[in-house]
Amino acid sequence: MPEKKRSRIRRILPKVLLVLLVVVVVLAALNYRTLIHIYHGLYLFDSPRIAENFRNLDQRFPSRLISAGMDVSTFDYDLRELPEY
Repeated sequence: MPEKKRSRIRRILPKVLLVLLVVVVVLAALNYRTLIHIYHGLYLFDSPRIAENFRNLDQRFPSRLISAGMDVSTFDYDLRELPEY
């Protein structure tokens, strides 16, 4: 590679990398809540913290209370013995 092209690449490459880093940081800052939800979703079943994760599920993910409706439905039961294997 000629020396001119090499020095030009050495001048441009750090600037391009800096711009890409700034773009990534800005996008991460704008999508912080989404990234945190993704992080918690990935580590939801992490065995050392699984009980804590499920206890705090309402704090880790967006949730809201749903009030009960006026109509009540009953389920039919078909009780049977469990199969033996």
